[in-house]
Amino acid sequence: MNFRASFNIVGVDRANRILYIVDNNDSSKSVTNDAEHVCYELHQTFPDYRVIYRDTEGRWDELVHDKGRFLRFAPVKPPRR
Repeated sequence: MNFRASFNIVGVDRANRILYIVDNNDSSKSVTNDAEHVCYELHQTFPDYRVIYRDTEGRWDELVHDKGRFLRFAPVKPPRR
């Protein structure tokens, strides 16, 4: 059993410091259920970037964090294609 979320980075907006990730919806933990770890790990490579993610139901939300420490979820509009 995998105890960490599985996701892909699908976009990086360096100008606005935003990451877009998509939950892989596989047998691992969901991004929603592993938000603390996801924020921490992404902050190591992308410090102070906002993290926008698509959950397993197709909804886009933000993982609001402070220097990699998860604080809360916030709804967002889907990114433009």
